[in-house]
Order: sequence, then structure tokens, then C-alpha cells
Amino acid sequence: MSNNGGKFADRYAALFPWLHRFNLAIYQDFIKNIAGTNHKLQLSANILNVGNLINSSWGIAQRLTVNNGAILKANTDGTYQLNAAGGELPTTTFTDITSTSTTWGAQIGVRYLF
Repeated sequence: MSNNGGKFADRYAALFPWLHRFNLAIYQDFIKNIAGTNHKLQLSANILNVGNLINSSWGIAQRLTVNNGAILKANTDGTYQLNAAGGELPTTTFTDITSTSTTWGAQIGVRYLF
């Protein structure tokens, strides 16, 4: 902000940070012929958000620090002031969302096909 003091903000100049998330799925089939009919047992292992498994700072989504992106609020006398979220002024634009939806996870599955 110190480099842009006294200037107007350009349209679409501030965007959310890029988010890279990728998953890994491994499937293994076991086929057995019983009485002339193929029976298949399929085992699967899925790792969600593999990047976060490798490095804890990868694959973490972020949200705006200030609610609704409102940095300024209008006073009744026609002046504006910085919007203090929770009584404190924001020091960063984005904060990490640390929940089970942004951390890595694993799923194991078994499927019987006949």
C-alpha cells in the first residue's frame, strides 16, 4: 500500500491467491473365475490434496481478512474510516482457511463386481 498511496485502485488489480489442489487415486483389481463367471474385487486408495500431505503450506485455501471485502465504512457525518474487524485493524489481506476441507485426507474403498 505504501507504493500506491494517493492513487486509485485499478479494476481487477487484487485477486485471490492461486490455489493448487490435486488428488491421487490408486485402483487394484483382483479377478477370479468362479463357475464360468468372472468375479472382480476392486480395492481403491484415494489421497485428497496430495500437495498438503507433502508440504503443510501447499493446497491451503485463503479468505479475505475483512468481512465482505469492506475495508472502509461510512460514518453518519459523511466521512470514512478503516473497518476494524473484531476491534482491530487488519494487517494482512488474506488469512488461511484451516479446516478439514483444505487439509489432506485419505479414503479407502472396496468394490465387488459380478
